[in-house]
This record gives sequence, C-alpha cells and structure tokens, in this order.
Amino acid sequence: MLLLLSGNLETARRLAHNARSTIDAGWWDGVGWQASRIVVDHNVSGAAPGPRATINEFPAFSFVLGDVHPHVLTYPLLAAVVALAVGVLLAEDRLGVPRLAALGALIGLLYASNSWDAPVGFLLVAGAAGVALRFRWRAWLKATCALAGGAIGAAAPFILTFKPPIGVQNPDVPRWLNGLPVLGTLARTFGIVTWHPTVLRELLIVHGAWLAVFVVFAGCVVARERSYISLLRARGDIVLLGALVTLAIAIVWAPALMLIGWPLALAAWIAARERDLASRAVAGLFAVGFLLVLVPEFVYLQDAFGDRMNTVFKLYFQAWLLLSLASAGALVFMLGNVRRSARPAAALAIIIVLAATLPYVRLSAWDWSGQFKQRQSLNGSAYIARTSPGDAAAIAWVRANAQPGDILVEAPGCSYRENLGVPMDRVSAFTGVPTLLGWEFHENQWRRGQLADVNEVLNARAVLTNAYLNGIAPGAAAASPTILILGQFETDVLPGCDLTVARVSVSAGQLAHAGWRLASETAGTRVYVRADRVGVTAPLKGVRAPS
Repeated sequence: MLLLLSGNLETARRLAHNARSTIDAGWWDGVGWQASRIVVDHNVSGAAPGPRATINEFPAFSFVLGDVHPHVLTYPLLAAVVALAVGVLLAEDRLGVPRLAALGALIGLLYASNSWDAPVGFLLVAGAAGVALRFRWRAWLKATCALAGGAIGAAAPFILTFKPPIGVQNPDVPRWLNGLPVLGTLARTFGIVTWHPTVLRELLIVHGAWLAVFVVFAGCVVARERSYISLLRARGDIVLLGALVTLAIAIVWAPALMLIGWPLALAAWIAARERDLASRAVAGLFAVGFLLVLVPEFVYLQDAFGDRMNTVFKLYFQAWLLLSLASAGALVFMLGNVRRSARPAAALAIIIVLAATLPYVRLSAWDWSGQFKQRQSLNGSAYIARTSPGDAAAIAWVRANAQPGDILVEAPGCSYRENLGVPMDRVSAFTGVPTLLGWEFHENQWRRGQLADVNEVLNARAVLTNAYLNGIAPGAAAASPTILILGQFETDVLPGCDLTVARVSVSAGQLAHAGWRLASETAGTRVYVRADRVGVTAPLKGVRAPS
C-alpha cells in the first residue's frame, strides 16, 4: 500500500486547509499534478529568473497518469534487486562469486533499461555485502569485483553503442578544466547546486511520512538495545560537535542536511551495529533511501533541463521504493516490540500516518478520468476504438502489415496532448513502428548527446513531415518513410499545439504523384504505403499489393 497507493502529504495538507476547493480544483490545478511539483528552486545558476519547479513524482502519480517512461517500467526489476540485496545481507557471510556475478548481471540489465537505477542497485548490493561480511575489506573487495564484473558483462552490448543524454559545457567551469580528458568529462556531467536547495516545508511534505515512521522505529531500536545509549554517552562530544556543524550548514544553506542527514547517519549506524538482522535490513533501506534524497541537495547531473529537475525526479522516485519498503518493515517491527499497553496508541499513530498518504489516488484518479465518465477501463486500445474507429483501424493495419525497417509519418504531437480524446503520435505509440517526428520537447531530450544540433534536426524533420503529409515529393532525405497516415489530426488544425504542421486538404492524385498508394481507409482515416515498398505481409485493402 505504501509503495503503490500512497502519495505525499500535499493532498492531506490541502484538504485540511480547504477541502471543497481542493476537490473542485481539477487534475492540473489541483493535487493531481501539483503534488508532483512541490520542490521549487529559485535563482538557479544560468537559468532565467523566477521559480523553477523540480519533479518529485511518485509511483501512484505515474500509475494515474499512465506513464510508460523507463523509470516506471523498470520498477519491478529494481524491486527485485532490492529484495536480493536484502537476501545478501541476511546471508551472513555465505556469499559466493557466482551468486554475486549473477546479481551483478541484473544490475547490468538495469543500466540497459533505465540507467539511473544501476548505481542505486550496485550501492544496495555492495552495501549489503559489506554489512554481511562485517566490513572485512578484502572479502568485501572480492565481492564487489564479482558484482561489477557481472554488471559490466551483462551491460557491455548496450554500453558499446549508448551515448548518455547528459553532459554540457558549464559556463561556471573554467575552459581549461572543460578540455581535460577525465576531469573535463566529470565537469560537464556533474553540476554543483550553487543555489539554496529544498526548504524544510517542501522536505516535510514530500518525505514527512517516512521521517515520522523512521523516528519511531529508531526510538524503538535504541530503547531496546541499551548499548546505543552507552556508546552515545562515551562519544557524546563528537556527536554533539557533528550535530552543531550540520545544524549550522542547514541553517545557512541546506536544511536537508539536518532533516535528512541526521536520520541518514542514525540509520547507517543501526545498520552497521544492530545484532538483529531484520532491524539491520530495515535500517539499511532507510539509509540508502535518505542518501538518495540528500544527494540532489548538493550535486546533479547536467542534462537537457540545465538544472537539478531531473536528478531530483529520478532519485526521489528510487527513494520512494526504498523508504516505503523500509517503512512497512519498520511498522511491523514497532508493533512487535512496543509494550502491550502501548500497542493501541502505536497502532493509532500508524493509522494516522497511513491515512494522510492515501487520499491522493482517490482524488487524482477521479479528476484525471473525468469522474470515470469517459475513461472506464485501463485498455487504451479499446478506448481508441470507441473514440476514433478510424485511428483504431489504421493502428490494426499497421500492426498486421509492418515490416522491419518501416518508418511511418503522422502529424507530430505535443507533449501530453490529445486530439478528440486520442493521444498524439497514436499510430507509432500503439504499433512500435518508428515515426519521423514525435513530441518535439521529448525528442529534444531523448537525442541529447547524439545529435550535434537538435533543434536544427527537429526543424528539418518538421519541414519534411509537412512535405510528406501534403503530397509534395521531398528531395533526398536521411529517413524515407514507407507508411503515411492521414486522419483527422493530420487534416484539422489543433489550437495551442507548439509544433504546428501546415495542414491542408491533399488530394489522392497529389499523393499518387508523390509515390503513395492507398492501403486502407476506415471512418476517414487513410493509410498509404510507398509504391516501391515490397513484401507486404497482409493483403492491401482496396488496392493491388505491390510486387
């Protein structure tokens, strides 16, 4: 429930402040969208003045939105690595090289499917191995090498051709440093947060539930094991000095160093010293989760956004997995270890914490679906068939007749937009056949580091798309589409769409002259194929199949 159905505390906060206004606000202006934009940066280096919202999405948000980005699709694989990391910790020294190499191979698959997840998976397993081996460094180094070998071996075919969409020329870095082979790459890849990062209010809204659970969990562990108190008294001066230093930095610059850093240190301490293995596992998950939250307060990956927006997004999403699992284990631990007389109060506290996280899905899904009046199922294909039978027929035809190497051309869409209920770039999305040009903003992100001038290429693709859709034979092109879609979105003007295609009424004669042949037509949506396209796997409707 904590992992899949819970939201952050923004919904509960808004409902407590003004319930009616929150319920009536709708998805974009209400908690549906706004709950994922809590952390807002100001005075970002090199950016336009004004606030810049980061992304602090969580699983329930992604499921309601219907997001199929890699950070969502690989969640089960990352969860499997988390489970296996806990297994490594519980193995208590029985760590063979083959087992670790196989686990490393799963981490390598993470890198190939969602590269952000691989370092987290490696950190989890390597940390669990260190705790299990009681920090015997030679044994731990051997285990880590086996883990790294398996990861590199599994990811090698992908690494050889992958160009990460990161790395920019940072004006804050001296030119001489940018030109150095290794240090220059690091300077272009990692940025330093030179503006005041997340404030206390934002941290509490996003992570407050996890912090509350951890505080009670840590209190139960310390109360049960008196040696912690003895050690704290013996090293009290060092602990006090560290607390004062971090408090000063938190007040002057980064509040997270206090609100997240102290729980991180305590969780790591419990994971390293606790005798009970279950408690060590829970504390270890808390420690890595808090570390992921703390990292983007100081460092971020330099990508298409030019700030820490995407770093906060990806690390918070991973942290949600770890902190929700740790909290579930902590709740079980607390109920089993508090005094019998205190259990009702503990249970009530747990219910309050959980209840504060649950309203998001109910309200967000209700708003996003339009009170479920139109979207009545999770079957996107069935929805398109009901909303636009012509587009559904075109999708079915392309699925049945697509060949390796096919490229289709349809009107390029705008991010998160739809046309009469049908998502943009619908044929390429539902068939997997690549299109000449997709969502402009996302195309820009995806190609960072791969094309010298993204905007120039996108503009050229837009001109080329216009030429194809209007029956104008283009000159030599880098990509020659073999399938052309002409539906309502290609012929109607959609107001407010950033990437505009010059839509005109094109005649069958113009398309035939440009080398296109009608293959299918249903409810006003037409599918054309190039006259020289061969090897059609199913009969063309209404025309003779090309030889």
